[in-house]
Amino acid sequence: MSNGQQTEQVKDFNESVKEAKNTSSLSTESHVLIKNHNKDLIHNTVNSKVDNSAIIHEIFLEYAQKGINETLFQRVLKEVENKQGIVNFKAYLRSCLKTELYRVQVKQGIIDPTAKMREKIKKSSVPWYDWLNS
Repeated sequence: MSNGQQTEQVKDFNESVKEAKNTSSLSTESHVLIKNHNKDLIHNTVNSKVDNSAIIHEIFLEYAQKGINETLFQRVLKEVENKQGIVNFKAYLRSCLKTELYRVQVKQGIIDPTAKMREKIKKSSVPWYDWLNS
């Protein structure tokens, strides 16, 4: 029998409930891997007051031996210097010059881009059909 007093505890729905943290890699939040948390990317961009002349000279000598002339190098350098938000100037300049060197070699006939494509197709399961010469 009950004398009108509550003997069992009733859950209070006004209490705050702690939620478990989501440790799944399938969350919708974007995750960024930062190797050095102390670096401030705003101050490490190319367009800050950094003297890149030693890097430019070193890369020019490297790509002059590979076949890039000075006028093409200057045009690529001008484009790279005008680009905003570059973090690694040396790597970005090398990447641009490597692409330009490939284009020059294709234009001069040193590299045949279709030969590389044919090799990839031979290794794949897709049959090669020469539409232009059939």
